[in-house]
Amino acid sequence: MGDIIRNLLMVFLFLISVVLIFLILIQKARGGGLGSAFGGGGADSILGPAGGNKITMITTLLAVAFVVICMFVSFFLPPQGGVGSVVGETLQAAPAAPPPVAPPVEEEGVPPADAVDPAS
Repeated sequence: MGDIIRNLLMVFLFLISVVLIFLILIQKARGGGLGSAFGGGGADSILGPAGGNKITMITTLLAVAFVVICMFVSFFLPPQGGVGSVVGETLQAAPAAPPPVAPPVEEEGVPPADAVDPAS
């Protein structure tokens, strides 16, 4: 059941992102930005002179819906295929090897630790 919901939400995310791209590109740029380069005055011809406010509101609602769906998918639905990240797969696949042991360092005048006889 989780896979069906996840796939359905992914389709919704894709559709919302495509609509958001379209809406952002047709908005009139306030500062002469990228929207005017792609014909940003399209909102006036589609919805009339007051259509800019409608498009801005729809864009905001779709952006909020996009973020909410992304958070829902990442927090509440289990990852597909077991492990959810590459790091987890690497940690599970790699056997734990003991760290290498460095040889003891001998200083002048000090015998090595294994040479000291505790009985003496």
